[in-house]
Amino acid sequence: MIVALIVIIMMNPPVTVCDAQLELFRDSQKNFLYAPPAERGMRIPAEVKRLTDLCMANNSPGGCFDLFVGLKKMAVDLRNIPEQCVERASSEPEIKQWLWNSLKLMVQIAWGDRPPASYMQKNGWFDSSEITLYCNLRRHAIRLYGQERFAQWQEEMLKSMPKAEGLTREQIWPRSILSTPCDAFR
Repeated sequence: MIVALIVIIMMNPPVTVCDAQLELFRDSQKNFLYAPPAERGMRIPAEVKRLTDLCMANNSPGGCFDLFVGLKKMAVDLRNIPEQCVERASSEPEIKQWLWNSLKLMVQIAWGDRPPASYMQKNGWFDSSEITLYCNLRRHAIRLYGQERFAQWQEEMLKSMPKAEGLTREQIWPRSILSTPCDAFR
């Protein structure tokens, strides 16, 4: 009986709080962050992929609206993951991929195709709603992956800004949404 009990437990391990929380997150993000099950052998990509492509193509409030609505919901769902489950959540491939991709997209959109003329234009067409979303995603990236990893990512982004050759880091930083004081946006 003991062997049978061990086999049953090994085959069906008990559900932990983190298992339950991540399952709730996956259910809430079904179709947006997580691709739906394949139909007739055809794999349908997650909605976030299509909406990101649409946002990149249109680069406007209307073209990015649906993506940003989905990302706001993702940010709320990430906030609901308890601290003890952060490590498990950070290893979830979809969370990792789309959190970093979304931040990168927002940094690129705010910057535009050339350096903003001054720090006054560092947010591009973003209004306070989009800046708040950026700041919330940034908080989640720091919470899940750490301040050091986020700082490293920021430096990579600063080096990849379009038409920023010849500008120093000190000239790029204040013109980038990366320098936004997110404590003012909650």
